[in-house]
Amino acid sequence: EFNLPFKYVGNGEIIIGFKNPDFIHNNGKKILIETYYSYFKNSNYEEKRSEIFSKYGFKTLFLNENDIERSGWENICLNKIKEFEQNG
Repeated sequence: EFNLPFKYVGNGEIIIGFKNPDFIHNNGKKILIETYYSYFKNSNYEEKRSEIFSKYGFKTLFLNENDIERSGWENICLNKIKEFEQNG
């Protein structure tokens, strides 16, 4: 819908360091997007996942329930994604 240059791969299509990211940049940039609910993850989830993916040269943007379950979430997430893509 928003023509973002990311592909959903959370179905196991791509494995990086024995982990499956949710989205990967489809134009060659080494950028990943992970979505998650904090309730189901350890407090250091972002740090650990980022550490694993960075070993393979990837930068990771994390979006959790604080981003996704807010009023205006689409704009919040779109802005974060676009900013991260530009600035890494």
